[in-house]
Amino acid sequence: GPTGRLLLPGGWDGAHERDEWRGPSTVRVHPVGASFVVYRNWNPGSREYEGWYVNLESPWARTPIGFDGVDHVLDIRVADDLSSWSWKDEDELAWSLEMGMMTAAEADAARAEGERVISLIESRAWPFNADWSAWEPDPEWPVPEVPTGWDDPC
Repeated sequence: GPTGRLLLPGGWDGAHERDEWRGPSTVRVHPVGASFVVYRNWNPGSREYEGWYVNLESPWARTPIGFDGVDHVLDIRVADDLSSWSWKDEDELAWSLEMGMMTAAEADAARAEGERVISLIESRAWPFNADWSAWEPDPEWPVPEVPTGWDDPC
């Protein structure tokens, strides 16, 4: 990809290794049937959420081992107070079109969904109007295990 990220199909051989997430604690809200996911990063030091991130992707489909989805490349960064937003990865979207990874119709649909989400942000509609301050993860929750057969196409 334009920033050196591995974006080509076939660029991943299907291998994996057991590892732990080292990024910030993150809550993801996947509205049923929606073509986006909202991420909120949790700062355990301040015990507050920080910023918003919207990943544009296909609605998740349930499989025998979990859920599958397809990333639509374009994302949206949103200020913590919802006062501003910006597109992320417009260069990767253009590159994906150029490389034939996406059709013009798919790219247009991703941008249209992004515009729809931006209207939710600007109008402070759900999930951007939710009071996140009272929710925090239960420290007793176990780390999920990757299920057997995760790499078997369903």
